[in-house]
Amino acid sequence: MGSRELLAPVAVWRKNLGQTPAPETAALLSRSLCTQHIRINHHAATPLARQRQTKISAT
Repeated sequence: MGSRELLAPVAVWRKNLGQTPAPETAALLSRSLCTQHIRINHHAATPLARQRQTKISAT
């Protein structure tokens, strides 16, 4: 199968997902990872926008 050094980093993934993930699972995971930066930027921008709005309305 492979050396322990090569298999160790993926052991948890193999245990949880099985030897080979289903095609649909792999596609959803791939899509999720490809759009992660967009979601993180949006997540970070929301509190900043609210903070700016609060400062504007307070003045």
